[in-house]
Amino acid sequence: MAVNMLDRRVRRTRRMLKDGLAQLLKEKPFSEITARNITDRMDLNRATFYLHYKSTFELLQDLEEDLLEEVQKMIDEERAENREPDSLAGLFEKMIDFVVDNHGICETLFLNNASSDFTGKLRDFVYRNGEEFLGKRHPEADPKIVGYALSYMALGLVGLMMHWLESGQEIPKATLVQIGERLMFTAEDSFFAAMEEK
Repeated sequence: MAVNMLDRRVRRTRRMLKDGLAQLLKEKPFSEITARNITDRMDLNRATFYLHYKSTFELLQDLEEDLLEEVQKMIDEERAENREPDSLAGLFEKMIDFVVDNHGICETLFLNNASSDFTGKLRDFVYRNGEEFLGKRHPEADPKIVGYALSYMALGLVGLMMHWLESGQEIPKATLVQIGERLMFTAEDSFFAAMEEK
């Protein structure tokens, strides 16, 4: 029982520290945020910060990992419901849903990208989740070629989401999903057709 209480207390404190960082990221660049800023914001003792994290960078990484884990859960649920998807639109839509639900922190992480390469992590995330899908659609393709196609598509999808956030979500989410899906299908078809012609 005591262990469970301790675990809950640790999770609660870490959640507070992440919330404090998320709030401050909306106000100033990550490079200007200190452990004291975070603990002052959340009314915690500065020593508490160092019981849980070695640095603000480690806290930032933990925050990003939490976000990506949440997206992965959404995508896993989509896969469980739709075992044989015919497009990556479901994956893309889940990612957009997540970005909308977490608009403030996602936009902030994109803007503070130089601090932790959140954009790169998101690109790698799309790559990992799309690899199995493209492999099934093109079983005869050289895995190296599939890798190049995925890299291209992942960068494109992340770029679309970043532009959408930066433009203040000026088009509806459904339109963004349609654009993303069309671009993915066009890129996929062109990519593999070009490889077959070689």
